Amino acid sequence: MKIKCSTAEFVKAINQASKIAIKNNINPIFECVYLEVEDSYLTVRATNLEIVYEKSLLVVSEIKGSLYVKADILNRLVSNLEKNSSIEIEKKDNILCIKNEKEEVEIDIFDIEESFPKSPIKNKDILNIKIKNFTDSVKSVSFASSKSEIKPEIASVYFYNKEDSLYFVSTDSYRLAEKRLNNDFTLLKDFNYIIPIKNITSILQILDNENEQQDIILSEYEDGIIFENDSIFISSRIIEGNFPDYKQLFPKEFENIIELDKTDLIKSLNLNNLITTQYHFTKVKFDLENGKIYVTAAEKSRGNVKSSIDLTIKESKKEMDVTSYNTGYFLEGLNKISANKLLLHYTLENKPVFIKNNNDLSFTYLLMPLNR
Repeated sequence: MKIKCSTAEFVKAINQASKIAIKNNINPIFECVYLEVEDSYLTVRATNLEIVYEKSLLVVSEIKGSLYVKADILNRLVSNLEKNSSIEIEKKDNILCIKNEKEEVEIDIFDIEESFPKSPIKNKDILNIKIKNFTDSVKSVSFASSKSEIKPEIASVYFYNKEDSLYFVSTDSYRLAEKRLNNDFTLLKDFNYIIPIKNITSILQILDNENEQQDIILSEYEDGIIFENDSIFISSRIIEGNFPDYKQLFPKEFENIIELDKTDLIKSLNLNNLITTQYHFTKVKFDLENGKIYVTAAEKSRGNVKSSIDLTIKESKKEMDVTSYNTGYFLEGLNKISANKLLLHYTLENKPVFIKNNNDLSFTYLLMPLNR
């Protein structure tokens, strides 16, 4: 193997591949980056038990070939190279030499006789979407997924289409985030997938380094989903099973709809965090008659705090009393909403609150009350 290529593009590909490679005592392939030169392309590949990553770079090729290199070592070495230059990459015996005008690194080639696992073959394309639209939508909900893999169907992002919209959903049973997209995509086939959150995290890390205005095509294969365009290929296993029927939590109508300032609510919740410790427990008391919300928190041996926030009643059919929430969960949801004004939708006290942006109803954050 002997090639010349852009340092920046090579470093980027290795960095992305290293996010997929993992420590594995059973098969060393999972710890390596596989480099293959054919014609005028260098293909960088990495895999683990869940994801296959592949990226092709246009290079000046003198000698074709292939080899394995430890991903973490290669990534650390090349990350410090001068990016505004080209590099020469050459295999010399059992050493991979990488050099530019000022720098040179050498790394041992990993001796693996078996072939790199074949990338899955797609069955049908399902969606064409801009990278930014996909990543922004996933990021807006993925924070609400379960951190435990005991129930893999909720340690995930649920991704599906209904009629002319796309939906992205995550939940950990205590809160739920839903993002709806109505345009800027081309639907090619109806679908619904549950993608493990650990895979989603790796996929986002890779796509965040791609041109966000590029399109990416999503396709299905036998065991999962493929993300692909002219330069990148990512396949991910999906979870078999059913995502919770979360729509049954959404009422046909709300008893109360309240508008308030997001900044004021965040200040109140942050103040509560100075008092609460273990449970991050906040009470929200509604005084609809006087147009106020009272946010309080108390903890034995620490003290208590209370603040009031002006509200505007958009719709009111029934008086409400006190509802309690996890302060941390409340704040996480609010930080995903960019608007200055919030809409809180309620049915009854001690029922879920539905939090929305007053100017953009495509995002919904559902927060379950605490039974305390």
